[in-house]
Amino acid sequence: MALFIDLGNRTIGEILIGSIVDADLTQLMRCDPGYLLGIQIDALVPLIYHQSFAGFSQNLVNSLVNSLKNIIIKGVDQNYIFPPSSPDNVRGMLITAIGGACWQESPDLIRVVYDTTQAGGKNYYVLDNAGNKISFPNAIMLAHELSHAFHFVNGDTSSLPEVQAETDENSFRDQVGFPERNAATHDGGFGLPDAEDIPLCP
Repeated sequence: MALFIDLGNRTIGEILIGSIVDADLTQLMRCDPGYLLGIQIDALVPLIYHQSFAGFSQNLVNSLVNSLKNIIIKGVDQNYIFPPSSPDNVRGMLITAIGGACWQESPDLIRVVYDTTQAGGKNYYVLDNAGNKISFPNAIMLAHELSHAFHFVNGDTSSLPEVQAETDENSFRDQVGFPERNAATHDGGFGLPDAEDIPLCP
């Protein structure tokens, strides 16, 4: 079992989006040299990770790579509509309504989908504890969705799953010196002209 990047139908566009997912994962793991891409199997590229850096995000990814379930990450653009096979709460929804989603499709399969384009360059935001709009860049969005995956794997998803994921998200925000979001609200959207990205690792 493993963590994969899904290249879909392997069109040029999907391969380019897959490269963005790879870049987001690199930033999520803070350029840990133990992160590599394996040999592509059909549309799936497995992630190989021999953790050498310590930190919340590295521990998160390491646990997923070594889990007993398959976790498939699919990057999409702002025009993506969740298909009929998606859960009821997102089926038919445009990705920009939520930015990303994670669900357990079967006992051994978890899917993560997120918008790599930041709503076509309009930039997603969430709210801090004072109600101010703060940036929700790709690597942080991916950390949030992978937190859901982590709790699916461990069978300890809270009755308040968004609070749980947002609390984990704040652990990554703390790791990279980024403002914490208000974990008590799932409010957010897109349209943040002065959005910031996390500090890039070397």
